[in-house]
Amino acid sequence: MKYKSKYFSKDKMRWCPCGCGMDVEEFVLRKFDLVRDYVGFPIHINSGARCDEYNAKIGGVKNSAHTRGTAMDVRFDNEFQKDKILWALGKVGCVRIGVNYEKKFIHGDFDLKLPSPAFWIY
Repeated sequence: MKYKSKYFSKDKMRWCPCGCGMDVEEFVLRKFDLVRDYVGFPIHINSGARCDEYNAKIGGVKNSAHTRGTAMDVRFDNEFQKDKILWALGKVGCVRIGVNYEKKFIHGDFDLKLPSPAFWIY
């Protein structure tokens, strides 16, 4: 990957945690850099790219956008952050969004191989 993210480095969970080296797609990283610019506050990535093996190990859904590097899950700490992140994801053209209120994260993906547009609550 040639693009160097303004905000998200390897230690920010972009890469698959198993150590295989799988990374999110460059265009996804660019989109999340824009999200970060729009919201104006730091965004913590809970999950980025996941290889099929790691995804299965953690109980991720089969055919997850994470396994193609086209999704990231980001944490929110309060309603303001949640609303601002959702607004920014829409602004950058995110096609699939899921909100988990209990675990306080938002799944955003750009995977056109999956049904889209889509919005769900965990």
